[in-house]
Amino acid sequence: MGALVAGKLNAVHEQIVDYMVANPGAKAVDVAQFFKYSVSYINALSGNDLFKARLMERQALVSAASARAVAAKLEDLAAIGLQRLLEKVRVEENHSEIRDTVKLALQGTGHISPKGTGPVHQNLNVSAPTMHFHGVDKSLLESARAKMLGLSAPVTIDASQLPKG
Repeated sequence: MGALVAGKLNAVHEQIVDYMVANPGAKAVDVAQFFKYSVSYINALSGNDLFKARLMERQALVSAASARAVAAKLEDLAAIGLQRLLEKVRVEENHSEIRDTVKLALQGTGHISPKGTGPVHQNLNVSAPTMHFHGVDKSLLESARAKMLGLSAPVTIDASQLPKG
């Protein structure tokens, strides 16, 4: 472990860090077998402060990247769901199921709290927000505009159907 004394991990130690990050459930025996080292060497290496700091640094990077990827996928899923809901609104008259689904989507993306009382501030340890633009099909938009312009009676909302909060 001479490279650790010098204050820097050598290439093999960096590979061991990568292996441990990629296989979080791996035991010292698994790491030792993979790299053809003794278990006692891996245990000693794992106890080194420099090695532990590098391992935690790499785990934090992977965790942040995973959180960003999951958040982006949830936003994409919500956008697809909302697109389909828009299509459904165009052809259906019963909107209670749609309203409930939209409420769940807004709660799931943190735009309103589970009680429906306001925005939720989520901490995903993401350093920078990811912005996505999801376009709407032009023909669907034109159809929705035509439908809105064609409404001759004012839209009424039954207050008993609104969420309490």
